[in-house]
Amino acid sequence: MADLSTLLLAFDALVVALGVAVAWLAFGAFRRTGLQGLRLVAFAVALVALGAVLPGVTYLATGASPVASMLAGSVVTTVGFVALSYSLYAEYSDDPPAPGRNAG
Repeated sequence: MADLSTLLLAFDALVVALGVAVAWLAFGAFRRTGLQGLRLVAFAVALVALGAVLPGVTYLATGASPVASMLAGSVVTTVGFVALSYSLYAEYSDDPPAPGRNAG
């Protein structure tokens, strides 16, 4: 059991590290290009990464039930995916038009 706990902790740390890295890259792309959707992508990726590790943290830190802990993680992950979907779908008024699309 201790081996599985160590493995779970290692993968949760990897999820956080990769989530932070991708969010940082997306935010850097936003700052470089000014495209508003990239800022929301950064936020969404951070939420998805948080949702992946939140159940374990909630369970261990607060003593909440496993089901409540998993529900908290699922809610945060869902909000992250909704934000990610919106960031990819929405058209922002201050962004330049995409190539091949009319400006008006």
